Amino acid sequence: MSMRLASILPILAILTSCATVPNTSIENLQGDIPDGNGLVVAETITNGERIVGPVRYWTEIVLWRVDYDGEDDTFSIDSLSYSLSTQAYMGLVPEGTYRVGMLYAFLQLGDRSFSARALAPPAIGTFEVRAGHVTNLGTFLYQPFQDRNWIDTEYPDYAMTRIPDDDLWESAKLANPHIAAQIDADYPVLGWNPDGYDAIRNDAARMIKEAALPTRIHALADGSFLFSGLLGGLYSLRDGAVQNFSLDDNYKITDVVELSNGQFLIGGELGKLGTSMPLGENVKYMPMEQRLAHILDIDRSGSGQAYVLSLTNDGYGIYQYDVDKGSLSFLKKLHKKKIGFIERGYIAYVEDIRHPNLIGTPEGIAIYFDKLVFRYDEQADQWSESEALEFNTMYQQRDGYITGTPYSSWSGTMPLRYSADGGLNWTESDETGGIFGGGASQEPTYRFSDGEFIRTGEDVDINFWTESEVLDEVPILSSTDNGVNWAPVGSIPRGCVTIAVESSRDELVHILCNNGAAISSTDRGRSWSESFAPRIPDFETFPGALKLRYQSEEIKSTSPPPPIITVD
Repeated sequence: MSMRLASILPILAILTSCATVPNTSIENLQGDIPDGNGLVVAETITNGERIVGPVRYWTEIVLWRVDYDGEDDTFSIDSLSYSLSTQAYMGLVPEGTYRVGMLYAFLQLGDRSFSARALAPPAIGTFEVRAGHVTNLGTFLYQPFQDRNWIDTEYPDYAMTRIPDDDLWESAKLANPHIAAQIDADYPVLGWNPDGYDAIRNDAARMIKEAALPTRIHALADGSFLFSGLLGGLYSLRDGAVQNFSLDDNYKITDVVELSNGQFLIGGELGKLGTSMPLGENVKYMPMEQRLAHILDIDRSGSGQAYVLSLTNDGYGIYQYDVDKGSLSFLKKLHKKKIGFIERGYIAYVEDIRHPNLIGTPEGIAIYFDKLVFRYDEQADQWSESEALEFNTMYQQRDGYITGTPYSSWSGTMPLRYSADGGLNWTESDETGGIFGGGASQEPTYRFSDGEFIRTGEDVDINFWTESEVLDEVPILSSTDNGVNWAPVGSIPRGCVTIAVESSRDELVHILCNNGAAISSTDRGRSWSESFAPRIPDFETFPGALKLRYQSEEIKSTSPPPPIITVD
């Protein structure tokens, strides 16, 4: 048995007693900080589409107190709030010396629950907690080495490292002033104990950063394509050549728009909204009214003005970015929709599929939300409001067509709609709607200029009597009769399920895969070729002291650790 595996085995006891681990999250605090406790702040970022099964984010960090003979030697800190990629944690912990035992996730979907865990390699290090002090653990990076489907139960091999984030405590103070007021500002902010292995951790962080997972494709005016996603990832694809323009920060980029003056407007998590020119350089961030807002979408009007949709704790904000003045102004607030009884079974996905849809129009913008459409005329500086279908998803193609799947509280989805005039008039497809009808789908659908539709088919063989399985190939479905009949015309590898409608055109259709690769078709989905290579780093070349290989429930060491990494 290697020394690293031996040092992990004591932590395994946490797994059998997780339900009894004291939770130290500040959300449980009533009154003053208890005597003898210090404040621990941290972040986690998963550089992957999901962890395992339907679980996408870590909900807890479990801490293990070392050199301690008492009963309470493990503590859990909850994630503070929903985010798009980055999860923040803040907890009150008794003073002592600690390791991170593991990252843990729990997800409740209706009457079913799911969990996931990742033991922290001892090479992550140790830290001190002192009464009345703040310990800033920075950001933990979790890198899975295999992409997983939503029905997969097998854990991926993974690596974990950490990077500093000196601004983390400043952000935490803004979000939790009642806690910050109880911390003596004269006390130094604590961090990790020196151990001589920063080079190993930094090397691992560099490899993960270079493998930042793309989640969106953008078509640029010069014919090239831009991939954006996790960890500030930005990659340009031109004539088969890839250039890395990733940003220095590590937050998810949610949207990028090319402006008429040559600048790029880049939006992301935690109020990150800024301009860049040239791409990836000279980034200038704009102050948001709420620093904890998340940028969901950016679009342009016919005049070239840019509009921004943000998610806040209490609703959605719509902003206008004046390209000529370089200024941002608030336009409108929308309150979150209340979740219905039937929807509670999949509440975890509501923010992903039920937020407002922002569409650029010749006059300004249109926002579809909660059976209403809000239209803004920028020349008149006026809003109008009218009844409309409520859409689960909506996409605007490069040729101006808009496709969308209306929402139904009973059947899930209604038949596909499409519009050629900015949503003023809609045409309904003739497919059968609803989950139980078996025809309508929430997968993005691309409409060709001659009326043909293509979309991806099911990637999982669902069987209620035997074990369901992930298909090795995903069918490409085509309809030439307005959705009455759908027939397979080609196939793509597993993990490639989402047509990039907004960056595709009739002559070149793109699909972004879960592993960060992109494939493209020039013959309407009949054949496909890889246009952008996967971004998952190589397990074998990753620093051994920070990676673990899962084999079912057994954790096996992959290489010897540095000799001094032990558990006292």
